[in-house]
Amino acid sequence: MIKAIFVFFSLAFIFSCQSKSRPIEELANNLVNDGDGTVILLHGLWRDSSAMRPVERYYRKLGYTVVNVSYPSTKFDIPTLVTDYLAPQIDDVIDNAQSPPHFVTHSMGGILVRYYFQINDDKKPGRVVMLAPPNRGSEIVDSTSGLPFAEPSPATIQLSAKKTSWVNQLDPVDFELGIIAGDGNNNLITDSILPGPDDGVVSVESARLDAMQDFITVPLKHYLMRSNRYVLQQSAYFIQNGQFYRQVEHAGKDHTSE
Repeated sequence: MIKAIFVFFSLAFIFSCQSKSRPIEELANNLVNDGDGTVILLHGLWRDSSAMRPVERYYRKLGYTVVNVSYPSTKFDIPTLVTDYLAPQIDDVIDNAQSPPHFVTHSMGGILVRYYFQINDDKKPGRVVMLAPPNRGSEIVDSTSGLPFAEPSPATIQLSAKKTSWVNQLDPVDFELGIIAGDGNNNLITDSILPGPDDGVVSVESARLDAMQDFITVPLKHYLMRSNRYVLQQSAYFIQNGQFYRQVEHAGKDHTSE
């Protein structure tokens, strides 16, 4: 009896692992492994370029030229970060690349890309993938405002979820954009602050933009997005195809949550 139970759970575990790995294997088989062009990476708030190393290694293996940009995210407001720190690096890539560079961003990095192309409307990116971007701000910013242990940085204040906040006054995007949002938060405190499904920092709804080409969600926390294999594969698939990969069963059902 004990042996039978052991065999049952062993088979169940094996089947579960195979089931979870199948979408990853199918997605990998649909990627081009001799990537053409340049990919610029932008990290988020409180981080530097080392946070995007998993993304950098992944795209280099696919054959892309990768530029992993670092900037002092907590010292200045977003316009200053863009004009003084990002623009010189991005301008150099755009001026020297044979084709417009693609972008993969995490969190606030996506907002910097939006502002860069808003003030440089004569330039165009390739395709852009944003991981967990606070496109409509974050209620976490508003809930911690004024607390003595949570003094906001100049950029943080601009990411308020209020309709009058800086981020909510940005222009609509006019480039090919795919967004991956997380909904895997299990922190009761932050989950109670953020409306609807969320990743602990940004709600799924806040990540959306009207002009995006495609949108998917993954059951992950905010900080895990940039190192998750499935997320990286989906980002590369969008860069190569202009849409995210969807596993289709016999009934034609879409098994990527949206």
